[in-house]
Amino acid sequence: MSQSKTKTFYTTEALPLWRKLKGPVESFVVLDEKEIIAQAVETGCIEVGAFRDCAVFSDTRESLEQKHLRYEAKRAQDVLDILEQSQIEEGHEPTLEDKFAALFAQQTIGRAVLVEAARKYGNEQADGTVTPRHELLYTTVLTTSQGELFPQPDQKIAAYAMTKVLQKIQEIDPSQAVALTEEYPFLKEENAISAEIKLSFEKEREWHDTLHQKYDSVFAGVREEMSEEALSNATLAAATTLFMKQAGFPMETEATEGWTVIERDDVAGFRVEPGLRQVICGRRKAEITQSNFEKLMVHEIGVHATRAENGYRLGYEAVQTGLPGYQEGEEGLGLLMENLWTGDELDKVGRDHFRYLAVCYADGQLDGEKHNEQDTLRFISRLIAAQKPDGLSDDIALSTARKTGVDHVKRAFRGMPEGVIMYSNLAYLAGKLEIVGLINTSNMSAVQLLAYVQRGKFSPFDEMNVSLMQEAGEPTDGWL
Repeated sequence: MSQSKTKTFYTTEALPLWRKLKGPVESFVVLDEKEIIAQAVETGCIEVGAFRDCAVFSDTRESLEQKHLRYEAKRAQDVLDILEQSQIEEGHEPTLEDKFAALFAQQTIGRAVLVEAARKYGNEQADGTVTPRHELLYTTVLTTSQGELFPQPDQKIAAYAMTKVLQKIQEIDPSQAVALTEEYPFLKEENAISAEIKLSFEKEREWHDTLHQKYDSVFAGVREEMSEEALSNATLAAATTLFMKQAGFPMETEATEGWTVIERDDVAGFRVEPGLRQVICGRRKAEITQSNFEKLMVHEIGVHATRAENGYRLGYEAVQTGLPGYQEGEEGLGLLMENLWTGDELDKVGRDHFRYLAVCYADGQLDGEKHNEQDTLRFISRLIAAQKPDGLSDDIALSTARKTGVDHVKRAFRGMPEGVIMYSNLAYLAGKLEIVGLINTSNMSAVQLLAYVQRGKFSPFDEMNVSLMQEAGEPTDGWL
């Protein structure tokens, strides 16, 4: 999202709606996600609204999200008021610091407005108290704010994802492909699109070699330090800390500020919290392997944490936590780096395809009808299960597929009221396509382009983002 678009959205939509939406913090029900997921895996059943009380943004705790974003929005509003008053009284042009601060503040208020609308609309739906006027207000906010914060569903990308998934199923079991197209007619060949994610052999090899030159010695250092302790879920946090030290991250000590790796069993998965310079190691479904550890580090630390650290070194909070539009390129880069690290086919069907299709199917982009959580789980689980390895029974394949599918469903519905779908997970496949396009058209070497896209949390596809980053120059203590 460009700075001009962000400013227009802020002045015409976010701020007026923020004033209308404020009121008491909504009541909140703490979810038992384990029970919901266990039921979904065992029976294929998910209640409508099962994930409504999840955090809209995964970097906040559910019960604190609305309160936290209100605090952040108030802080952001104070920043904007100071900047506006300073320009009125002194008549000077905004400095680079002013521009970054304004972008960050405007985006913060946009996020807060989205959460306010989601919470209020969801609770009024549950209570049966939604008025037509409020429904129009809430849907306007949710549609407009998501349109500014996230990629939007694209029919061509959805068709590409469907084509790739169905081609893979046809290779494995043609009868499954026939059964799926009978159940879901929109999967038929006349809706297919010929497209692929592809780099030239020379560029792919160059990027593969560049990543291994950068990180092979880092992984070797981790293995040497952990020689007496096997890599496992129990040692993942320690291994991550070692990787970050070997990669040159400043780690927090009693005497110095820096990054910390924190174990938490109250959250699932692995994530980076850029504003806090923290890496969260949550609970995992499966035991970590060496190959998965390497992909995890290359993606989460090599992309998310590295861009955050470089943004911190530049001295601008907005570049540390994310300029408008940064997410699309960042998630795409992370997935692409996993593929290039392992040497996997860039077009290999994976979670980016299924996340895109889960959002589009739920939102009615594939067949013109919106679908609830259970319908979406059935659809996405059927696609995953149809790619079962030889010798795996249908029942086990479907149960295994639901374990993955329920996460895609949660991501599509999290924090959203009934009838509204979360678009953020479109960023993975859409971003991967854009990053591949950038590599294909760039005259930079792999070393140069990797260093460029790692400079901070910015969008390399947005002119204003690129212009501000060029103006920012380089940090005094160098890039990570």
